[in-house]
Amino acid sequence: MAPKKTDATTPCSKCAGTMTINMIQPLPMEPDFMQHTFVCAACGEVAKFKFRKG
Repeated sequence: MAPKKTDATTPCSKCAGTMTINMIQPLPMEPDFMQHTFVCAACGEVAKFKFRKG
């Protein structure tokens, strides 16, 4: 399940642990969007999600 733009955590798809927000950064080629990066503390899995600004 993908997180919402305001979520600080999301379930890990690899180990079912909890992924926490690690970084939010702009997408230079898509100025209306931001990329949210989540990392799982249990297994190290990384997931990136794109959200529209605003």
